[in-house]
Amino acid sequence: MTGIPANMKASLAGSLMKMLPGLCAAVLLMVMAACSKEENVPGPAVFGGPARVSLLIDGTADGETKAGVNVDETDIIHSIKVFAFKHDPGQPQHQEMVGFGSFSGLQGEGPHYCTMDLSASGNIDFYVIANDEYADKTSTDELDGNSTRLQLEGVRFAGIKEINGISAVPMTNIKTGETVGGNNFTFTVKEDNTLPQIIPVDVTRAMARLSFYFAKNRDITVNINSIGLRIQGPGEASFFSAEGSPSGYFHRDGQSTELLQGLLPVTAVNESGSLDDSALQPVEDATSYLLPNIYGSDDPDNLPASGDVLAYGYILDIEYSINNTWETRHKTVYLPAVSPNMDIKVKAIIADPVNINLVVIALSWTGRDMEITFN
Repeated sequence: MTGIPANMKASLAGSLMKMLPGLCAAVLLMVMAACSKEENVPGPAVFGGPARVSLLIDGTADGETKAGVNVDETDIIHSIKVFAFKHDPGQPQHQEMVGFGSFSGLQGEGPHYCTMDLSASGNIDFYVIANDEYADKTSTDELDGNSTRLQLEGVRFAGIKEINGISAVPMTNIKTGETVGGNNFTFTVKEDNTLPQIIPVDVTRAMARLSFYFAKNRDITVNINSIGLRIQGPGEASFFSAEGSPSGYFHRDGQSTELLQGLLPVTAVNESGSLDDSALQPVEDATSYLLPNIYGSDDPDNLPASGDVLAYGYILDIEYSINNTWETRHKTVYLPAVSPNMDIKVKAIIADPVNINLVVIALSWTGRDMEITFN
């Protein structure tokens, strides 16, 4: 300390000695905090060795929108594809496939046991698709053992198609979240390659079903002249989400798909007003299948304030006549927002003098009820 008086040197030295323990403690705390932060950063998940699993797949059932497709409701599941990936969000190994299985020639609703070997155990994501071959895909990607997670989540379909005169609605285990266990998607697999571990997976239809039931209140002549579904809504949907394509909605003003081929005489007489299926006349030829649609109306008789429902929601136009008059009557029906696995039933009892009591009931194929009534 050149140029500093001796008494000041002694004073400074004493002050530094007094400060040193505090400085050391502060430095130590900073080092410990840095170490603590590094220790709190989770590293890649650790996965175990190979495992053998048997997926117990059960389809919930009673089977561009298309009408008249001969959907086989008896043999619901014909084929199953299973894709398994490591579950480690944010890490590169999250994209690593650890198993693939393809099972064909299946019959019925299930349960079906699909046994496959995995190259790793631990928290595993399972993507399950049933009836993949009947999905009218908009992409050219083949879903096989070379498919990536991004391809699976990105593949989209526009409807269903027929093969050799029959068809089936595609079914999947729609992803519900990142929670491990209990969400039908991510499961903890134990390391073992001898006895297979049972993995229960429920698959549900990736589309909704639309059907019609009519009756008359007494012995009068009633004809349904036409049922039209306006050509608008989602152009495609994903296997593994509960919505259509928000960026792929379309609207074709004034155009519709005719769901009813030819005039339908209503022969069922229903004086009680019961809306049970057994009390009404089903219109089997008009059954159709709908892609998931985020747009819809809570009131089938009225549009909500948002104009998006008018442009992109599913809208029906029903034409009917009573007692062979030349006057054709018209009823517009605004369907609710559509989710996968929804069974939408449009039911009507037509009376004379002219009064149509029309009810739209949106049911889940798994049994949850939501009823909308209007007169």
